[in-house]
Amino acid sequence: MDPNFDFTGYSPECIDAMKVLDYVVTGGNGTATVRTPPGQVGGGNVFNAICDAVNQGGEICNIETTITSFDAECEAEVIGTELVDLMDGEEPIELQLVQVTKSGSFDVSTTFDVCDSNGEPIPDLEGITVNGTIDLENTVCEAPVLMCCPNAEVGDTIDCSILEDSSTISPVGTRLDCSDDPGQNGLFITYLFTICQALQCSEEVKLEVMARPCRPRRPIIRPTQECIFEPMPNPCSRVFPTMHDNDNNGNW
Repeated sequence: MDPNFDFTGYSPECIDAMKVLDYVVTGGNGTATVRTPPGQVGGGNVFNAICDAVNQGGEICNIETTITSFDAECEAEVIGTELVDLMDGEEPIELQLVQVTKSGSFDVSTTFDVCDSNGEPIPDLEGITVNGTIDLENTVCEAPVLMCCPNAEVGDTIDCSILEDSSTISPVGTRLDCSDDPGQNGLFITYLFTICQALQCSEEVKLEVMARPCRPRRPIIRPTQECIFEPMPNPCSRVFPTMHDNDNNGNW
């Protein structure tokens, strides 16, 4: 703290606050294969054209995938304790072993081209987009996390929130089923993804601080919109009214 800080108007106050005991960001990895039926692959006869191109030595190429939305949540539960040597010269510390589980799903959008046998994109089969949904239940592998939550017991839950912007996904394989079986044919894309989460355990504490009442800021005055005066139209000003030659004499 700045030793020159002016404490005028401040006084010791006791406040309730949440002290963060431990905070960590982790992630769970998973794989999933999403099937897109033929009618949803570009529409029309696009799927058949893809099958023809692949049968002639072509392949699906230039694949890009993004996560478009989340409808998911996570839960973190203390499942035990573990004595850990932090290698800091002090006695081992007892940490809580926390297991994360996820539920819900997220939506993905994938765009790809179909390349010929020479690796060149086929003009009519570029920029094809398919959409799908990945279910998180039983698809994510979560390693237990060690956390310092001394007042948590086995069965207690820890605050857990999914970090959507930090999560990633990559397509790792594609498969085409060009058969006539309506329940089995289509485009299959396999994804590898990492869904990140923030874990935090907190404890309510009372703190003594130097404080003063918070004053409101000055209001921002909204600018006044001035009305603009429109001049009287006078398109005939060059011909009327006009001054007579003898106007200097006061006559019209």
